[in-house]
Amino acid sequence: MSGAIAGPTTPGADLAAAAAAAAAPNGAGSSSRVAFVTGVTGQDGSYLVELLLSMGYEVHGIKRRASSYNHPRLEHILNSDYPNARNFHLHYGDVLDFAGLVSLMS
Repeated sequence: MSGAIAGPTTPGADLAAAAAAAAAPNGAGSSSRVAFVTGVTGQDGSYLVELLLSMGYEVHGIKRRASSYNHPRLEHILNSDYPNARNFHLHYGDVLDFAGLVSLMS
């Protein structure tokens, strides 16, 4: 094993790097950009949704089905007054359910 893995030096640097990489053109003649975010109810996931929406993406977020309310970080995005709220779609699922993920992406 070699040395330690270096992490980002500023909060959110990993999200900014991911968004910058995602901003690259995704094919000739393609104008719509779609992102699929897992862990959307967490802190990083909700910030990533905000960033991608501000960049004009259509964002599909996946959250685990739970018996209790667990998405307070998304409430402002789910509000119809939020800029680009119409481009955010919340889905129930689990990253361990391969068939369910394929169904969501098709």
